[in-house]
Amino acid sequence: LGSRTYDSFGRLKTTNITVNEVDPGATILNHTYTVQTTINNYNSLNQITRQNTVTTDNGLIITQNDIGDRTYDSFGRLLGSNVSVNEVGWVMPEVPPGFIGPIAPVKVLDHTYTVQTTGITYNSLNQITGQTTVTADGGITTTQKDINNRTYDTLGRLTRSKFSFVETSGGVIIEEYIIETNSIVYNT
Repeated sequence: LGSRTYDSFGRLKTTNITVNEVDPGATILNHTYTVQTTINNYNSLNQITRQNTVTTDNGLIITQNDIGDRTYDSFGRLLGSNVSVNEVGWVMPEVPPGFIGPIAPVKVLDHTYTVQTTGITYNSLNQITGQTTVTADGGITTTQKDINNRTYDTLGRLTRSKFSFVETSGGVIIEEYIIETNSIVYNT
């Protein structure tokens, strides 16, 4: 379910969708959430340069706002983005027996961080082969960078990747490690 609006040039301006994830018998999985997207700006090639997205999932609200223009290469592929993420969570308090009166939700989470992605590279099939992602969360910065190009099988599925992760605080390395994934096998 959802709705869309368009600007005077026929470009998508807003979407409001409801997603319902249900297993075949609706016995294990029955999960519903909403996603509202507002596109704030396009460039001269009609590529989105800024948007914000609000996902509401029960008592959790995640707001993602572009805080810098998205950049693209000459083929129209995304090269970089810079996003602020705010996560706000609410719960209903436990009500004591016999309590009479209004009950208001209590905020239990209000967390903001930024995610900047740069240097996205592609292969000839337009699959991402590498990128650098920097997450700034309070005083901690985590940099994730492809060390080798990602590889894919003939069906376009990822088969190999190798990333370095470096976590710093105040310019001092707290932790660094490498994650390498090889020979990914998919079921049929």
